[in-house]
Amino acid sequence: MEDLKTASARLVLSSVGLILLLGGWASFANEIPIGNMGLKLTSLYVAPFLLCGFWLYSWQRFFVLARHSNKPDIDKLLLSSINTACNANQNDLIRSVFRPQNFNLKLPVMVRKWGRSSVYIPGDAKADYVVYNRSFARRDFMFCYLGNDINDNALYVHFGPKASNIQNGTLRPNSLGYWKCISFELKHLINNSFKLPLIGAHYFPHIFAWSTLVYLSVWICRYSFS
Repeated sequence: MEDLKTASARLVLSSVGLILLLGGWASFANEIPIGNMGLKLTSLYVAPFLLCGFWLYSWQRFFVLARHSNKPDIDKLLLSSINTACNANQNDLIRSVFRPQNFNLKLPVMVRKWGRSSVYIPGDAKADYVVYNRSFARRDFMFCYLGNDINDNALYVHFGPKASNIQNGTLRPNSLGYWKCISFELKHLINNSFKLPLIGAHYFPHIFAWSTLVYLSVWICRYSFS
């Protein structure tokens, strides 16, 4: 099976090639040899469609390989950032997304590990460990708040599996908290992009691919209405 570097290079080259072709800065030769088969492509009107198909295939291959190879390490980086001294101040991501005041808690409140066993919590997790999972258009938290309610009595607020005394810790794009998470991730990824080659190797090919998709969409719209 192809390695990730090969898939990355193929995606970048096919993205750049498609942008150059659509922008009028590049063209195909009169004949295009097809591998070692001895065939030559002479009907060049199909060449852009073949290039587009190859670009889509390259994107799919890179997406699958990068998701299995790179995403777990990037998730660990972000999880470590969230779990670094999460009780050091009262203005961190967790308290910004899940405002203690919304649960009648007065600052300061303490973050604590989810009180029940879970496959998402390592056996050696520290007392203030926060579960943070990333998936498509979704961010999941699991932790506990320990603070004081309006009567100064101890109170737990739980995030995770839904129950009568448990708040939902899932955030989606229709909530402000989701975009706060995206902003947090971007900040930490950008800050580490020149320290960890993994980040650039994972995201830059995707940026090329998305740029090509936008350019292709604009080109199709202009061609359709011209």
